[in-house]
Amino acid sequence: MLRVLGYFLRPRNWSSTSRSLGHRRRLSEPSTLSTQLSAFLFSLLPLSAATPATGTATVVAGRITGVVLTSGGSGYATRPWVRFIGGGGKGAEVEVILEADRVVDVRILQGGSGYTNAPTVTFTWPPVTLDVAARWVPGLTFQGLPGTRVAVQWATNSLGPWHYWTHITLGTNGATLADFDAGNETRFYRSASSVVQLETGVGMLVWIPPGRFQMGSPNNEPGRSDDETPHAVTLSKGFWMGRCEVSQAEYAFVMGSNPSYFKGPNLPVERVGWTEATEYCRRLTLLDRAAGRIAAHEVYRLPTEAQWESSARGGDPESTATAYGAQLGSRLANFNGDFPYNGAAKGPYLRSTVAVGLYAPNAWLLLDMYGNVAEWCRDRYVAYPTRAVTDPVGGTVGDELARGGSYYSLGDACRSAARWPLPYLPGGYRSAQLGFRVVLVEEP
Repeated sequence: MLRVLGYFLRPRNWSSTSRSLGHRRRLSEPSTLSTQLSAFLFSLLPLSAATPATGTATVVAGRITGVVLTSGGSGYATRPWVRFIGGGGKGAEVEVILEADRVVDVRILQGGSGYTNAPTVTFTWPPVTLDVAARWVPGLTFQGLPGTRVAVQWATNSLGPWHYWTHITLGTNGATLADFDAGNETRFYRSASSVVQLETGVGMLVWIPPGRFQMGSPNNEPGRSDDETPHAVTLSKGFWMGRCEVSQAEYAFVMGSNPSYFKGPNLPVERVGWTEATEYCRRLTLLDRAAGRIAAHEVYRLPTEAQWESSARGGDPESTATAYGAQLGSRLANFNGDFPYNGAAKGPYLRSTVAVGLYAPNAWLLLDMYGNVAEWCRDRYVAYPTRAVTDPVGGTVGDELARGGSYYSLGDACRSAARWPLPYLPGGYRSAQLGFRVVLVEEP
């Protein structure tokens, strides 16, 4: 099996050891393989709507009979994918009709069955599938948005059953994958990007590379607390971070409930305790393994405090107070704009959560790392070390821990280094200011 990031050509009989997303695999090309890699291309370019379309579903006798558009949105370069979330049924299929860059109609192809009430309708990036007969296919070439994570499955029949093969990540020139395990067997392949919302609760994932950063805050950082002792941290393994906080629709899809105070499918889920957030990660892992979207040794979980802060800083070499610089106003994040950070101009104070993903991303394309809802971390609150550490994990007992600040927070509580110790309660600590996002990592 060959896993390559970027277009790749090697001479015959080449053998080496490669590391891709943490997997080690011996690479060996058969002597009969030509160095000319033939290409099967498909597009993974996501739509980039300036304004997403919205609509409501109608249900009659357990079947979806129509989608009434409330807005056609704008800025669509390709047809979006329609997801029906909830409602108790399954199997509905639709066709989206575009005119110019707007959705003008949604036609029902199959109404599905078992719907007891109208599901939530969302318009999102389309999943991409590719089936190619590959009796003698030296290479499959993928092109699309750089950073897109692609799950590849294979089968000996175009109807399945499908087997998980590998993940690849598209570089600036795409990626090439060659299946040397197929031998003379006819294989069919299909692929789907994990940066789109698939039939689980997972949304977009962003690759966070391994590296070294300065955790905590310098003594002269305005608004700092004494528990932010600066120290160097090395993260030896990269990981996948949820681009957005988990939404209520995603949470309800996996858990079957929505405990949030502020209601809305695209709002972040809140009033979720650490235990419930951890259980969500466990169930999501099982769902995505069963669907072949993640490998058996990959798991979703809450980020460690070090993973969260590294992600929030977005690779900032200067370790400034926020990923946007030394100041922070509420036009960049949802917090109490009457109290901006470090001299920034006053801005809106919305007094509630807003839909995930509305504010500007950091350099690693992560959204809402500051404000909206504070986010649970996997580890418990402990004092920082004063020396450099590698892959730190905090305590397992004591106060629980959240990061990032909320819609209610003052600006200094939204800094990258700001820590939120929360008292451990046997029944769980819950608040309308508390939500979470997930990471995807390899099990040790």
